[in-house]
Amino acid sequence: MLASATFLSGGPTALSPHVVENINHVLTAIRTHLRMDVAFVSEFLGPNRILRNVDCDDPDAPFKAGDVLPLAAGYCKHVASGALPELIADTAKVELARSIPETASVPIGAHLSVPIKVDSERIFGTFCCFSHKPQPGLDERDLDILRLFSRNRCFQATALSGWGA
Repeated sequence: MLASATFLSGGPTALSPHVVENINHVLTAIRTHLRMDVAFVSEFLGPNRILRNVDCDDPDAPFKAGDVLPLAAGYCKHVASGALPELIADTAKVELARSIPETASVPIGAHLSVPIKVDSERIFGTFCCFSHKPQPGLDERDLDILRLFSRNRCFQATALSGWGA
């Protein structure tokens, strides 16, 4: 398993190693429960998104914790803006998802993503899971697991690191 271990805070202090370890354990638990290939937490910083925590089974995964990617690339910005649904059981059935280069290059067959909100107006980033193959059994209850975690993660990011203060 490739579980990343750093959360580089956008605020004045970094999260403690214990909190980072807890986040990584939750990513692993959710990813395996949902039978997904990758789970990660991203932070939006200007025109970029930074992968703060990444969990996957593939040691040759195309990304790792700490990677800085353009915010315009991938699914995160589209989900946060509402252009893409938070739950996509089969990306081949969603026109915008089919048009995103990473859908074919990674590949991404199913995708769950929820914004991590600091408050009602500000988004820290996203919590995402995806599978290389479609997952037709995904439903709203699966998405609720991500939503629950995103609220907890948001609290940690704001309260423990001082981000957004």
